[in-house]
Amino acid sequence: MKKLFILLGTLSLVTFTYTKVDIFEVISQGKLEKVKRMVLIDGPKVLKSTNQSHETTLLHAIKEGNQEIIKYIIESEQVDLNKASSWHLTPLMLAAKENQIETVKLLVKAKANIHIVLDTFKLGDWIQPPNSHSAFSLADQYGHSEIKEYLEPLLGFTPDSSRLQLLKQHVKALTEMGYMSHDLAYPYN
Repeated sequence: MKKLFILLGTLSLVTFTYTKVDIFEVISQGKLEKVKRMVLIDGPKVLKSTNQSHETTLLHAIKEGNQEIIKYIIESEQVDLNKASSWHLTPLMLAAKENQIETVKLLVKAKANIHIVLDTFKLGDWIQPPNSHSAFSLADQYGHSEIKEYLEPLLGFTPDSSRLQLLKQHVKALTEMGYMSHDLAYPYN
């Protein structure tokens, strides 16, 4: 009986210690086996967690750049592939911005929406008008030509039309947000 109490006490201590581990810390450490163990013990819902910055496990894994963990999270089918962070980036946008071509391909294969255009607001002393962006525009802005070339045909762009089409998408999004055409520097009416 005494051994049973010791065993139960040890299991309780291990369980209590384990629950203190944060999925985001484990992802930052790059420990795929620990991530899998957490999913096994806590269930797949642990992958749906968000941190204090409203960052999903997938966004955090992309930010950390661990391809194995990114692939595991995507293949779990437990996360929303299009959920934007508080800084208005979807996983596909962040992967494009960070020049992670393999992650971009994984996300596209898993049916992440390549057409999403979001707005960011520059914070400082003043709130400025939004700056629209997409995965394609971020790849273009940061000079990630391999990602840009991968996304262009998927978006239906030709090399000559891509910038004009993207600009039109952004203007449409801004107009839908209430900006008037005279507020926008847009030469293609």
